[in-house]
Amino acid sequence: MGVTVNAAFLSLTDSDSVPVVVVKAMWVNFVAYPIPPNQNWNVAITKLGLVQCTNDTYHHATARAYIQLSDHGPGQKVYYLPWQVSNFESSNTAVAEIRSPNRVFVKGFGSVMINATFGTTPTTASALLVIVNEVLAFATELTMTTALYGPTVRSDGTVRRMVDTSQPTTVEITYDNGVTLPDVANSDWVDVESVVSFSSDKTDIISIGTTGSITLHHNAYSLTTLSAQLVCDAGISDSLTVAANLDP
Repeated sequence: MGVTVNAAFLSLTDSDSVPVVVVKAMWVNFVAYPIPPNQNWNVAITKLGLVQCTNDTYHHATARAYIQLSDHGPGQKVYYLPWQVSNFESSNTAVAEIRSPNRVFVKGFGSVMINATFGTTPTTASALLVIVNEVLAFATELTMTTALYGPTVRSDGTVRRMVDTSQPTTVEITYDNGVTLPDVANSDWVDVESVVSFSSDKTDIISIGTTGSITLHHNAYSLTTLSAQLVCDAGISDSLTVAANLDP
């Protein structure tokens, strides 16, 4: 399929045939949310489940749209459509809705069709996503970090603050399907208190709250161990051994 383009300049003329391509097919699939750095784009999600340790919080997905162009000789014919040129909608917002702008924000269990459109004509495609009321992905690693001075020979570092002031910790959870929640306390859908428990072995020196915020109370020669663990699996945990040093 093509069109002939004619050109003229004074007494000079020429023409050439230009191939015309059209969208031959379009489809939608789902990958993890947040998208991990080592995402295999050939592995698509068709089912989501509960976030481990919760009863009503589900993993989310990222919707992606692709088009296949009609044959125009050698070269690439399948293209991923960036979110700027594709539009997604949910068929059942009680189960899931689209947010910012291709995140599938899951609100409950059930089935939902995610519909995509491309172009002004437009081209459309849909894909089914099933959400089940069970845990499908299990945590394999939990990592806790916070701002420290150091490290030192004796510790992971030193907490230095004014007396009774606080600083956050960051807890990252990695699951066996490759999904990572990079900062659970700052998640806009996972309640950190339902997933992670925090503790300090010297609360009079450094205490730690239910959301992971640590507060420095006193200087101490001895070290303090701050710990975080998965609420429903104590084997998934991490800890920091820190010194306490009050700023004047």
